[in-house]
Amino acid sequence: MGEEADRVAMVSDLLAVERRVEKLDTRVEKLDARIEKLEEKLDTSISDVLAIVAHEGEKTRRHFDMVAEQMRSEFKVVAERTMATDHKVDRLIAQNAIEHAAFVEAIADHEVRQRVIEKMHEPPRSS
Repeated sequence: MGEEADRVAMVSDLLAVERRVEKLDTRVEKLDARIEKLEEKLDTSISDVLAIVAHEGEKTRRHFDMVAEQMRSEFKVVAERTMATDHKVDRLIAQNAIEHAAFVEAIADHEVRQRVIEKMHEPPRSS
């Protein structure tokens, strides 16, 4: 054992180390090539995903615009119907006020007529 520790490196040993280094270099080059391919695939995948997201965003925006326009139309219809109902209620209130005034006048007139008739049928008072 002591002899091996003091042993001087031989040319064959150096050649063996050189072959191992060359094999490692080859493996590293292959790994670099695989990494480059994976990076290209990743870049392509990211580009594809971004394109899909952009397309879906456009579709969503178009759909949202259509829904918003439909809601505007429906709100407009509701507003128009509400205004029409308000006008109808206002007309009914005015008509009711006119009819109420006519009833009050008729009742008052009736009471006046009733008192006159009652006086006509009253026996004369003695003084």
